[in-house]
Amino acid sequence: MNLKETSREAYKILGVAPECTTKELRIAFVALAKVHHPDTGGSAEAFRTINDAYLRVIASRKEGERPTRVEGRVVLYGLGKVRLRTSN
Repeated sequence: MNLKETSREAYKILGVAPECTTKELRIAFVALAKVHHPDTGGSAEAFRTINDAYLRVIASRKEGERPTRVEGRVVLYGLGKVRLRTSN
């Protein structure tokens, strides 16, 4: 599995689109971490998976792999919601 495939899987785990902003990525990560953290009754394995996915996405963005926005719209998947936002 190459870095691009690994990052794509990480976005899927976090429930966000690759075009999401860093803020939206962080919001999704924190929400999942609250649910799956072992101190709140979650699974240590699930929390590790979420944390690893978040770190992979952050690392890939620092390396410049992050895709550009499509027509100024961002789609945030996961957490039971789909949001469309237009850029100003």
